[in-house]
Amino acid sequence: SIVAIHGVNGDRLSSWRGIGSSQPWLQHPDMLPRHFPDARILTYGYNATARGYRRPGTTMDDHAGNLITRLKDFRVNTQTPPARPIICLAHSTGGIILKSALILANKVDNYHKSHTEWFSKAIAGIIFLGTPHQEGIEAAKCFLKVHLVYGILNRAFTQNLQEYCETLPDQLSQSNSISHKYTTKLYYELCKTTFLDQSRLRLVPRWSAVVPGQVSVEPVGLYRNHLDLAKF
Repeated sequence: SIVAIHGVNGDRLSSWRGIGSSQPWLQHPDMLPRHFPDARILTYGYNATARGYRRPGTTMDDHAGNLITRLKDFRVNTQTPPARPIICLAHSTGGIILKSALILANKVDNYHKSHTEWFSKAIAGIIFLGTPHQEGIEAAKCFLKVHLVYGILNRAFTQNLQEYCETLPDQLSQSNSISHKYTTKLYYELCKTTFLDQSRLRLVPRWSAVVPGQVSVEPVGLYRNHLDLAKF
């Protein structure tokens, strides 16, 4: 299975759909289905809006737990073996949610062993697209700026995001301790994103997207801006 997780202001379909395309590239017959005909391609959707005033009502950790639960329910309903390999593809803050899910799945208490451990064992590979792995406060400032692309801020969401970004160093330490279990590729943007005020910025540069101290990791730069990293 290939599971895609979108980032800020995204959704499970449009985040993976390029300009002028009628469908996400994940499902385009000349893309993944052609090269991996037996793979089941899934997209995880969650409330990541930064527009308006509607309160999301859930935290990053909530999304991480929901990701595992919904995948487990899907596998039960489709009679899919729990051990079927999973490759996770995460863009932007979707990578933060994925790392939280992996940390959760690696906890050693009896509850997590019976409810979430299967997720960790099923992961065959991970692809991060512009995920801010370190320097949490600076990353939060960057993501607060990217919201200007979309208009009015959802203050509840951005406050939650900023508070969570400040915990990234701790999350980085925990994820480094389990990184040897997974083969990982880290993609980062080489082009700047243009904002409504015409300023330009690399939202997640190499120093934030590449994780020091992890094993089985390959960093790759792409000539795309942050928003287009997930679009082909």
